[in-house]
Amino acid sequence: MVVIMAKVILVEDEQALRRSMRRRLEVDDHLVFETQSVPVAVSLVREHAPEVVVTDINLGPESGIDLVHQLRDLGYRGGIIVITAYGTIENAVEAVRNGADEFLQKPLSLEEVMLAINRTIERRRMANRLNLYERVDQVADLQEAMVGKSEVWAETVDLAERTAEASARSASGLAAILLLGETGTGKETMARFIHRQSAEKSGPFVHIRCYALPAKVIERELFGSSGGETFGSGLFDLARGGSIFLDEITEMPMPLQSRLLALLVQREEESERPENGIETASIRLIASSSHDLSKKIEGGTFRQDLFFRLNMFAISLPRLRDRGDDVVLMAKHFLAMHGGESGRTGLAFSPNALAALRFHSWPGNVRELRNSVERAALLCNESTISAEDLAIPADVKAKGNEEEVPGRATNKMVTVTNPQRTRFEFSTGPIKLDMLEKELIKAAIRQTGGNISKAAKLVGMTRSGLRYRIERHDLRHLIEEMAT
Repeated sequence: MVVIMAKVILVEDEQALRRSMRRRLEVDDHLVFETQSVPVAVSLVREHAPEVVVTDINLGPESGIDLVHQLRDLGYRGGIIVITAYGTIENAVEAVRNGADEFLQKPLSLEEVMLAINRTIERRRMANRLNLYERVDQVADLQEAMVGKSEVWAETVDLAERTAEASARSASGLAAILLLGETGTGKETMARFIHRQSAEKSGPFVHIRCYALPAKVIERELFGSSGGETFGSGLFDLARGGSIFLDEITEMPMPLQSRLLALLVQREEESERPENGIETASIRLIASSSHDLSKKIEGGTFRQDLFFRLNMFAISLPRLRDRGDDVVLMAKHFLAMHGGESGRTGLAFSPNALAALRFHSWPGNVRELRNSVERAALLCNESTISAEDLAIPADVKAKGNEEEVPGRATNKMVTVTNPQRTRFEFSTGPIKLDMLEKELIKAAIRQTGGNISKAAKLVGMTRSGLRYRIERHDLRHLIEEMAT
């Protein structure tokens, strides 16, 4: 293990052992302070902010357990190692449960102490990085929202909530959730949502982007720097009591997939056989993929046995183009959010921009939509965003314009006198049911001069039903035009 130079405080009433530990630590250039008093140890921590405190439990009037309590109450975030004599294991377990990182039992060797100190320093430094990751994620959480009212999205969110609850009841102590969906469908946001819905929401949320990190970095981050088959200081270990999100897990090389599978098996075994009376904290593993996993398995780039482990709870996120009017709700949400951040408040979409938003297939899903809205908000010259500002492909903008501008010819003209004898021509492309409904309502509104009751009779709806569809298709402007 690589030696890590740090500040260390030794709290031990056996002078010979304390001096021996100090000399051994100074050989590796650690800066060491020593005492046998709890009050002095607290003062030294306040003054020097050490990376690690090593304390015996039996110190006289105040014990090492008292020191652990006091340091954690002060907000000390460094490592604490407690040393216990034979036969006082219960006290050591209590100390760990109250904030100590680990304990050593006498008699002990100096090398055993050194290994524990270096291991604790590495773990705590990684924990500090993790705290930064969490703060970044919390900021990102404020910028994302589970926006959407479509039936398919409501069903997905309901499944996610039930999955968060069900996975918490997993007997193994390690629940696995698999998020599937096209790029940009919101798998990262959904992973955070599941974490927030879980009993472990106050625990850490660790995000590993498997597609953005080299294999060696992923290995070091997940499993720590140890080259063995046990895992003690990686982010996986630090995620105990929380969630770890493996983003695009199919990008993980096969050797690391094997290590991950071994880790899942190890965690299950640990939860079944807790050692030394210390229960193994639960971990929620959330993995995501935008690929067809069956093809990855057939191609030999993803382990089938790992898939079976991860597929305990699977959630498929719908494509944006399958979520109907959610695209408009999300576009307005992103516009309001960006306007608040950039100071350009009061921006709105024009009718042809709203039509273009609905017509576009959004192959990049939510991510593409957000980028398009933010770009339009930055580049538009007026307070109203047009279809051109959105930079949506020309064929889509043309469809959007033609359906919003009265009297413009389209390439799909339909005259209906008897619905049962209507003939549709699909050779030039699809005819969307939503657009047929919208055009029917628009024709009824124009025919009746904007009279809702008469228009409702023409299309065989109740007045309230028609009003709902007018809102759904954003046709209030047409009612206003008829009234002028």
